[in-house]
Amino acid sequence: MKPIFWAATGLVFIASLGAPAKADSRADVQRLINTKQCQSCDLRSADLTAVDLQGADLQGSNLEDAILKNSNLAGANLEGANLKHINLRGANLQGANLQKVQLGSANLIDTNLAGVNFERADLRGADLENAILANADLANANFIGVNLENAVLSQTNLKGTNLIGSNIDAASYLSPEVEAQIHAIYQEVLGRPADYRGLKTWADRLGRGWSVRKVRLKVASSREAQVLISQMYQSSLQREADPAGLRTWSRCLGRGWSLEKVQQEIENSPEARNRKSSWM
Repeated sequence: MKPIFWAATGLVFIASLGAPAKADSRADVQRLINTKQCQSCDLRSADLTAVDLQGADLQGSNLEDAILKNSNLAGANLEGANLKHINLRGANLQGANLQKVQLGSANLIDTNLAGVNFERADLRGADLENAILANADLANANFIGVNLENAVLSQTNLKGTNLIGSNIDAASYLSPEVEAQIHAIYQEVLGRPADYRGLKTWADRLGRGWSVRKVRLKVASSREAQVLISQMYQSSLQREADPAGLRTWSRCLGRGWSLEKVQQEIENSPEARNRKSSWM
C-alpha cells in the first residue's frame, strides 16, 4: 500500500505544480489586454484573436502556439520574443520591432509586416504567403524554407538574409513607378495615400494586364468612394446620396475628376442653389 500511497501523493503534487502556471498565464493575458505592457510574459497558446495591441511591449515574452489572427500589433515591441508556431494570419504588425524573434513555422499569411524590423530574426519554415514586407528590414534574418508566394517586397532590406529553400522568386516586387501611379489614384479619388493592402491588390491587377484607367474606375466605384460622395451630399444638400447620384459621381471620379471637382459640382448644382435661395 505504501508505494501506491506515495505514487498517488506524487500525482497530486505534480498536478498542484501545474495549476499556478496556468493561473500565471491567465494573469499575464489579462495584464497584456489591460495595460499593453507584458515583458517576459507567459502567453503560450493564448487566444488573442482580433485584440488591439497597438504599441504593446511584449519584449522577451513567450507566445509559442498563441493565436493572434487579425490582431493589431502595429508599432509593438516583440524583440527577442518566442513566436514559434504562432498564428498571426491577417494581423497588422506595421512598424513593429521583431528583432531576434523566434518565428519558426509561424502562420503569417496575409499579414501586414510593412516597415517591420526583422534583423537577426529566425523565421525558418514560416508561411508568409500574401504578406506585405514593404520597407521591412530583414538584415541577417533566417528565412530558410520560408513561403513567400505573392508576398510584397518593395524597398525591403535583404542584406545578409538567408533565403535558402525559400521561394523568393514567387514574391511580388513593386516598382517606384507603379507605387506612384496607385498613390496618385488614391489621392485624387479617395483623398489619401494608398495603404499597403491597396498597393498590393492593384499592383497585382496591373501585373495581370489591367490598365491604370481600369484600376481607377474600380477604386472610384469602391464603398469608400461612395461614402465620400454621400458625405458631400450631406454637407451640401443635407440628404443621402441617391443611387443615380452615386453612379454619376463615381463615374466622374473614374474618368479623371478629383474629389475637389466633384464637391464643387455638387455645391453648384441646381438643387444646392435652390436650397440656398430658399434660405434667403
